Amino acid sequence: MSKLPPDNDRSITLETRSPEETRRLAAALSPVLLPGDLISLTGDLGAGKTTFVQGLAAGLGIIDQVTSPTYILMKEYHGGRFPLMHMDVYRLERAQEVIDLGYDEFLDPSYIVVVEWGEVISPMLPPAHLLVEINHTEDDLVRNISLVPRGTRWLDRMPTVSVLSNELFSAVRDDDPRLRVDVFRPEGQKPESKN
Repeated sequence: MSKLPPDNDRSITLETRSPEETRRLAAALSPVLLPGDLISLTGDLGAGKTTFVQGLAAGLGIIDQVTSPTYILMKEYHGGRFPLMHMDVYRLERAQEVIDLGYDEFLDPSYIVVVEWGEVISPMLPPAHLLVEINHTEDDLVRNISLVPRGTRWLDRMPTVSVLSNELFSAVRDDDPRLRVDVFRPEGQKPESKN
């Protein structure tokens, strides 16, 4: 994973080289997540939005297999630090459909809520949320991932998000089998080399 220049002074843009690196980046966000947080995932079709949610769930300690809720709209996961609500609004044709399905009830303040294709319902998103945009590059495996804070609740956390993403993943590459991140390490502690 390498860091790209930010889109603006509030966002962080990173490059991941594999689905596993995308999961690692998402897991790096888990220490800053709090109940009531909403993450809106946008970007290219097939770029890794569900893969990102898999990493978030793992970082929260959720052991259930995370799959796309495209056809059922919503899945709940329990058993981690906080419960996770995973929504996919890709197939909805109108924002009214989300309201009719009880969208307000899905925004349970005791959950962390992730909405795939959040741009479909952007007027309905709370003012404070994290926008995560995942896009393909010319290389089939490489993704550009932008983390864009919306509202002061997220803006205040971005320095911590930056440290976590840089410290936990700056030296880890999938193409170097000697390096692996298994746990969160104290600041400055490097992963051990395996020979």
